[in-house]
Amino acid sequence: MWGDSFGASRLTASGARVTQDSALRMIAVHFCVSLIADVISTLPTEVYRLVAGGQVQIKSPIWLDEPNPEMTAVDFWHRVLVSLLLDGNAFVFIVRGPNGQPVSLIPLEPSSVQPYRYNGQISYVFAGGLPFTPDDLFPVGSQILSRNEILHISAFTRPGDLRGLSPIEVAREAIGLGLTLEDYAARFFGQGATVSGVIQSPVPMNADQAKVMARAFADHHSGGRKAHLPMILTNGSTWQQITVPNDQAQFLDSRRFSKTEIGNLYRIPGYLLDPQVSSTWGSGVEEQNRMLVDITLQPWVVRVERAFSLRLFPRGQNMRFNLDALLRGRTLDRYQAHSIGLTSQFLTVNEVRSIEDLPPLPGGDDVVKPKEPSLVLRPGKPPADEDGPPADATTEESE
Repeated sequence: MWGDSFGASRLTASGARVTQDSALRMIAVHFCVSLIADVISTLPTEVYRLVAGGQVQIKSPIWLDEPNPEMTAVDFWHRVLVSLLLDGNAFVFIVRGPNGQPVSLIPLEPSSVQPYRYNGQISYVFAGGLPFTPDDLFPVGSQILSRNEILHISAFTRPGDLRGLSPIEVAREAIGLGLTLEDYAARFFGQGATVSGVIQSPVPMNADQAKVMARAFADHHSGGRKAHLPMILTNGSTWQQITVPNDQAQFLDSRRFSKTEIGNLYRIPGYLLDPQVSSTWGSGVEEQNRMLVDITLQPWVVRVERAFSLRLFPRGQNMRFNLDALLRGRTLDRYQAHSIGLTSQFLTVNEVRSIEDLPPLPGGDDVVKPKEPSLVLRPGKPPADEDGPPADATTEESE
């Protein structure tokens, strides 16, 4: 038994059937998943090698820039992230060359792969694109893949489980409620789930006469351009307005709450989901971006980085997504920060140029000692002499 979260689909208490596909019909789910997947998949990837005293950037392998002939790197990473965000698992088939090194990476549909442990070894049942059901053990036409052939990244995983929990399954009831509310809202406005008023006639009418009066009223008063035209009723008829019941008027608040719950599931701040929600994540765009990176994006980034670095790179090498582009401040603030890094000698000229997406300069990898530290430490003072005390040292001592 694989468990209810794998390949299962049950009705929720609200009456909606929630699957990974149907969950994407809810705009809040689609927004959260696409936001995280789009941002991370478009980040540049870099490879580093550990050396004495730190690490140096090296050339990326071809399969990292071109994972397979059918996908760009952006397409590949997007599929990996979407698998994690919807299923809680991402499975990548590793095509290796004669030397055992990766030459191509192919993301697999998570619902067609199931890990299992036998004699202390983890293997994977691959159903060739056909999803498992809770009663499947080895579906017809499936094949067994070794851990050397599959890279498995899991999200939230309970101790003892090999598969991560699907966020969609965890929030099944909340998503079901959101889908039900959206369906109700569509019917409310599209099919007239409630009437706006009643025409009362003191004269008895048959069904045909009532239809004629209703049609004539709708023709004269339906639509935005006729909304405020004067109403004329004959034969003593009167109009009685009907207000929307509170339980129906409150469904807008319920939909807003449903969005908030989905945002909490993916740790997306409410102000990004709903323009009526004010931001409490810092006082500026830069602070909000920093919080979004730290709380929302970085856990997914690190999870993917560690898995790929451990399984696909030689010992001492690792890959990273460059998050610096998301944290860039204003031009003046960046240049001031670069200046501090250069004068404090923990940044080189080429490191600064790399941050600004500029090509390196000859000799730019050397740490340069500032020739005039007094100008940096004491603005407004004359420069110090390289072989002696500052020019104003006598004046300062006499004072």
